[in-house]
Amino acid sequence: MICLGIAVFCCAEDMKTDDDRLFAPFIDPETARILEADGEITRIIKKGENLTLVPETDNRKRMEEEIKKMNPLIGVEILILHTSKKTDIAETPEHNLLLYNTLRSISTLKGIRYYSASRKRMRIFYHDAYVIETPASRKRIPDPLVKTIPANDRLYAFFKDSSFGDYTCEIEYSSNERCHFMKMENLTLIWYLFIPIIDPHNLRSYIIMIPEGNHILFYGFSCLESSNPFGIAEGRIESLTNRIKAIYNWFDGRFEEK
Repeated sequence: MICLGIAVFCCAEDMKTDDDRLFAPFIDPETARILEADGEITRIIKKGENLTLVPETDNRKRMEEEIKKMNPLIGVEILILHTSKKTDIAETPEHNLLLYNTLRSISTLKGIRYYSASRKRMRIFYHDAYVIETPASRKRIPDPLVKTIPANDRLYAFFKDSSFGDYTCEIEYSSNERCHFMKMENLTLIWYLFIPIIDPHNLRSYIIMIPEGNHILFYGFSCLESSNPFGIAEGRIESLTNRIKAIYNWFDGRFEEK
């Protein structure tokens, strides 16, 4: 009877611990355990495969439907457990606003670097990056930082990408009291040398950030579909992974230095 009582008590404690774990509503217990042990989970998505690491947020179903319809040639999704020097990020308005405005600081992407697997060296990711007034314009405007977080917003940006050249993107944001969502999608044809390789809407990145206490759950997914896939799949998967990590490092530096 005593042993049974101890066993029941232990099970109850385990259940309580599982219920109270970090980011419990958003990721399953096994994913949480791997993140706490390793700090990062990476998965390559091949053509026809589904996303598996997207946190349980309002945008998950939409993302899954968009990617299933797009059926990208290659994609990489990453979950990272970020530990911040700041505390109570979600509950502290200035910290949460800084988190959101970091995602809107498009011009600060200029000059960030990533490791190019094909060239086996560090390389500049964006030679230039800035917000523009309209998709048809290249007029540079300041980063549209805000004083209050809107539920939904949209802006346009121009990028000079070291791998994919010049292109215009639509950037979409949505936020609620628990998470921030960002989607980047090319609006213009992307060329490699003199060959068109990526049609509009076929180079995409998604970012989800969920703050809790002094932690942030960072989810990133980048993918592409190509009408001319020759040479892309083999050389791009590792570089695509490193480009997502470069975005995370950019966020880390911007958010933590403020």
